[in-house]
Amino acid sequence: MARSDPQVNIRMPQELKDRLEAATTETNRSLNGEILERLERSFDAPTVEIGEASLDAIEARLRHALKHK
Repeated sequence: MARSDPQVNIRMPQELKDRLEAATTETNRSLNGEILERLERSFDAPTVEIGEASLDAIEARLRHALKHK
């Protein structure tokens, strides 16, 4: 990343920052690099719209499956 790239200052909960910092040791990235990678992936990930009825059906199936385990 070039020094000419714009900077963005954001606020985030300390817990989230701690989680991001922990991830940097696993991925060997800087905090900035980790945040950028995760943002990029969020745009590449497919989005799925689920309606209320679908959620209710999923919940019913899960309850049934857990009950008959």
